[in-house]
Amino acid sequence: MIPFVHGKPPPFPSWFWYSIAGTDMKRIHLSELCRFGEALRGLKCVVPGAKFTDTTAQTDMFLAHGWLRWMANHDHIPVTLSRDNLLKIQGFLERAMQGEFGDTMTAERYEGICKLIDVWTKELYDEIDRLNVYYVSKVDAYDTDILLSNGKAALPEITVKGMDADSIKSFEEGTRCLALKLPTSAGFQLLRAVEGVMHEFYDVLSGGAPRPKRREMGGYIDALEKLKTIDPKMVDVLRGIKNLQRNPLMHPEHFLEMYDAQITFDVAKSAISTMVLLAEGHKKATTGTP
Repeated sequence: MIPFVHGKPPPFPSWFWYSIAGTDMKRIHLSELCRFGEALRGLKCVVPGAKFTDTTAQTDMFLAHGWLRWMANHDHIPVTLSRDNLLKIQGFLERAMQGEFGDTMTAERYEGICKLIDVWTKELYDEIDRLNVYYVSKVDAYDTDILLSNGKAALPEITVKGMDADSIKSFEEGTRCLALKLPTSAGFQLLRAVEGVMHEFYDVLSGGAPRPKRREMGGYIDALEKLKTIDPKMVDVLRGIKNLQRNPLMHPEHFLEMYDAQITFDVAKSAISTMVLLAEGHKKATTGTP
């Protein structure tokens, strides 16, 4: 059993990465790598003649042991080739902390552990070099984390409450594509969200009338235009989105650039929020709700 330091368990990484909701991606906390390096360097500070019972030596060993134990038991930094030497270093620390080596670090043991650390470090470098780690730059002022894991946060809360689950899903897949610099995919998903909200918008303004037989965007716009409850300006907005954004995107030879996707993002947010607001206003007007 590993003893505690001042009544506390050995330090270990607070977190090295966390999952991005809705994806198989992880965000890495790079400062933890610096802490990891500092913990390993601390081992070499337990020099020949140093007492294993010394507070500084104990702290260095406990910290390094905590990191090594975490690495051995988690796949955050997958270790295969370097695993055997990792376990040897971990075993050395456990024996030292349990008093098997006596009270003092000898020159022979110090030389042996330093060589082992150097060999293991080289093995670890080789394994880390093979990790697939990428950097995703920001899109305008938007937080990459938000776009990847919680894209609906780009919309007002009242708007999200008025959207159905499928439209929210399309919108968030669109923001995810936007964050990853996939502009054509982002545009497609964002406009799917607009269409989804437009279906709900029609249901409210038509009083639950049967949906148009033509299920594409143009069919809904034509049906909306015939309703007495529709604001003609909203029809103009939707038709403009269909002609300027959606229709060109349906042609396989047409691709969006990032600035196109960013404009589509802003257009989609505005159209979705406006339709939800108008739908809520219509519901209150027809039900007499203040």
